[in-house]
Amino acid sequence: MDKESLIKKIKKYKGGNVYVHNLSNKKNELDIIELAMADRILKNEQKNKKSNQKKEIKKIVKEQKTLLFPIKISDDKIISYFPNIFDYQIEGVKWLIKNKPARWLLDEQGLGKTMQCIIAALILDSKKNVIICPNFLKSNWRHEILKFTDDVQYINDNTIGLLKKFNIINYDSVHKYSKDLILNEIDITIIDESQFVKKLDSRRHLYTKSIANSSKRIWCLTGTAKDNKLFDLFGQLQILRHELGTNKMFFGQRYCNTNEDNPFDFTGAKNLKELHNKLFSSVALRRTKDVLKGIIPDKIPNKEIFYELESFKNYYKLLKDYEKKTQQDDYILGGFNHLTEINILKQFLAKEKLHLNKELIDNILEESPDEKIIIFSNHTSIINHYHNIYKDCSLVHDGNQGGQQELDFIKNEFNNNPKIRILICQYQNSYAGLNLQIANHTIFNELPQTPGIELQAKDRTHRPGQQYLTNYYYTMFQNTIDETLYLLFQEEHKISKNVIDGEDNIINIDMYKRLHSSILKSIVN
Repeated sequence: MDKESLIKKIKKYKGGNVYVHNLSNKKNELDIIELAMADRILKNEQKNKKSNQKKEIKKIVKEQKTLLFPIKISDDKIISYFPNIFDYQIEGVKWLIKNKPARWLLDEQGLGKTMQCIIAALILDSKKNVIICPNFLKSNWRHEILKFTDDVQYINDNTIGLLKKFNIINYDSVHKYSKDLILNEIDITIIDESQFVKKLDSRRHLYTKSIANSSKRIWCLTGTAKDNKLFDLFGQLQILRHELGTNKMFFGQRYCNTNEDNPFDFTGAKNLKELHNKLFSSVALRRTKDVLKGIIPDKIPNKEIFYELESFKNYYKLLKDYEKKTQQDDYILGGFNHLTEINILKQFLAKEKLHLNKELIDNILEESPDEKIIIFSNHTSIINHYHNIYKDCSLVHDGNQGGQQELDFIKNEFNNNPKIRILICQYQNSYAGLNLQIANHTIFNELPQTPGIELQAKDRTHRPGQQYLTNYYYTMFQNTIDETLYLLFQEEHKISKNVIDGEDNIINIDMYKRLHSSILKSIVN
């Protein structure tokens, strides 16, 4: 170092050496010996600083390698955690513990994603794991973890300071504790029902992403990654730190409808085979209930029941009101207001079919005295209506019950009490977390908000331990939004099968545009 540069460095010195500090404050010109001493001290400090940095980097890398280092483990070792584990679940555990920081487990509902993750975390011996899930699944996670270890807790103001091996938090509380969790250096962040974080500007997405970004491993779990639109995948891929989750416009142009004429249209679906191959060669794993052939029966095809709408005049008035509200030039199809207008039509029809569905239910109760029925609805008023009719032989699960104990009571009564013949469920809180293999009939009073919720509600009965074939009844009024939505949901399921299961179905896209056109067409007719 030349003399002039060395003097500048001494004058700007802010380290801890007293000798150099004194020289930096000296007004007289520094002599050769003073400069030589300062130069040696500064070089030693720089050398020590680099050495300490290398040690710190090695420490971090060692910690990360401890969790990301490839692990060879025998099937017998995995079986020792859970003797009744299936072969496909053993493969799932091995896949999770590979030295990859991100995993997207897309097994169908009822195939044991929760259990696979718990065993994988135990094998990795990760010290701090955070499970982010919907509120109604918190107690289910705790219940499953307690089968293996009691090192588990819910995250709240009292527990955030001292994390356990497994720490459970619901999506709506993540924003309160995200900073604390980031500082705790999480080993594995497990994001259950990852479609809950699909919206990029939502609080759930932003805070969950911040926690995931600071974790050594990220595991996203869902049986319905494409809950509604194909673009639902992008937000989840962003949290998984996948290359396809880095550029919204590229994803939209390549796999949706986005182009120069429609720069903000992400409703479409194209290049699905390419997308499937990219996902499943890098981050995703999917098994369907085909792995359980011979263990559980195949699903019976949907039973479509069509009614004739008696009060069509009242429905027509609602259609005209819908037309008036949606004909504005700047109206967004698929936006919040549009969904509200659709829900008005759906709710009207849902109430109109109550007395017709009662005939169906009464017939099942009379003809099959030992069989049980599940009824799904979106609306509290409809749930209460059914419960008032069948109070002596029915239970309600609408998310208002308290915790795992109440949930266990409902499942036990429905599964084991012969007097309880009907379980009436609210979609939003009952489409996941319930194992109801004993049911023989599932009736959808009306469809839920998204195709993904419909599939998950259907799978409450179709899972390991299923005792009976289940009939799935879809009750609809002909030539109404009921029938249109049902057909559109079938198209959306085809898109999911193409992307997630690698099928090659011919599809039609633009769900909300087609729904809107169909509603307006029914007014003309």
